[in-house]
Amino acid sequence: MRLEFGQFIINADPEGTRAYYETDPGITCTCSGCRNYARAAAVFPAELLAFFHALGIDPQKPAEVYVNCTQADGRLWYGGFYHLRGRLLQGEGGWYTVAEDGTSKTRAWDRESCYLAAENFRVAFTEDAALVAPDFPRPVLQLEIDASLPWLLEEENDNPKME
Repeated sequence: MRLEFGQFIINADPEGTRAYYETDPGITCTCSGCRNYARAAAVFPAELLAFFHALGIDPQKPAEVYVNCTQADGRLWYGGFYHLRGRLLQGEGGWYTVAEDGTSKTRAWDRESCYLAAENFRVAFTEDAALVAPDFPRPVLQLEIDASLPWLLEEENDNPKME
């Protein structure tokens, strides 16, 4: 199925992706950042849930999610990614190489090249996938996220603050 999200055009298999997510256990990390993300994903706005549904992705089951920092307004700045079955037909964004010395690369995030899936939630697609489960259906496309989400846990936020 051909889908367009801003500059990104993908050929996705939402049903194949959805079938995988039905068996995926989801977030197993118990750190406060991951638990907060799981709580936030359970109450994502309708437009964001529709975006994930169109791709066949369960928003509560990222392949990887991490907190960059707590922002000045108390929201957590998240990065991470999900996998879906598909191919990238057009578009480039997310990470770009700043420097390269032959043995390593320094990369930076270009949020302006990303697709705004919902307020405070940007995404980019790439075929350069990491941490793919061996049984994930091929071909694999990675959905990178850049999100600012509220702190929803009743405990104190122990994530570092932006300086």
